[in-house]
Amino acid sequence: MLLALAAGLLLLGLLEGGIRWAWWSPAGVGIFVAAVVLLLAFVAVERRVPDPVLPLWVFRDRVLNAATIGAFVVGMLMLGVTSYVPVYAQRVLGAGAVTAGLAVAALAIGWPIAASSAGRFYLRLGFRPCLLAGSLFGVLGTGIVLLVGPGSPVWLLALGCLVLGLGLGYVASPSIVAAQSAVSWSHRGVATGTNMFARSVGSAVGVAVFGAVANGVVASRLGGGHRAGDVDLDALPVGVLEPALHAVFVGVALTALALVAAGLVMPKRFEPVAD
Repeated sequence: MLLALAAGLLLLGLLEGGIRWAWWSPAGVGIFVAAVVLLLAFVAVERRVPDPVLPLWVFRDRVLNAATIGAFVVGMLMLGVTSYVPVYAQRVLGAGAVTAGLAVAALAIGWPIAASSAGRFYLRLGFRPCLLAGSLFGVLGTGIVLLVGPGSPVWLLALGCLVLGLGLGYVASPSIVAAQSAVSWSHRGVATGTNMFARSVGSAVGVAVFGAVANGVVASRLGGGHRAGDVDLDALPVGVLEPALHAVFVGVALTALALVAAGLVMPKRFEPVAD
């Protein structure tokens, strides 16, 4: 209950902060304070009970930390791209709804291609080279998206999504397998749940951060007289919308660099735990 309430308040604060209420309002600050208090209470309980829901040792294992970082960043990138690429394709590049959907669908094509070949990759070379290769694809893909401008073809935007999808596939699936291999069979549920939880939190953080970036640029372009969340992106002129979305793509590209950190944290070699 403590973990569920803390996570719920944290996600609520990240998703609604700056939209339903100002970040530094009593409601905005109170939600995060309550979340921190509940998390501290959760940690106190987990240190005491004989069979914890989320044992604290998962945060002391290097393999699990690398997998958690990778899952968190994957969640951020996935939401950042899928939320804003279709808007850019339609409003800035003038593509239709179907074409815009196909552009972002390229990410869903690259992901399973990479995931299906990742098994041979990490079995032959190890998990760390696989994650580093995924991080390079991720950085390259977000870099291609960053190069897209008002006169660019839609296929360039789709290419960036495709390459990013390859990167996410080489990070997400191997991270889960590495986390499961690093613990005993009785702890694999905890390792898997922690990884998926990190991806969910990353998605929420991505929505909040990239939304705040877009709203901040829009507010500055409109003279700062608009609160975040008061402006409909679909109703903005292209001259205001394009810089806002480009700023989001800059944030996505910078976030992709964190995938490299996940690869570097992963040990070069580790022995899978045998039951």
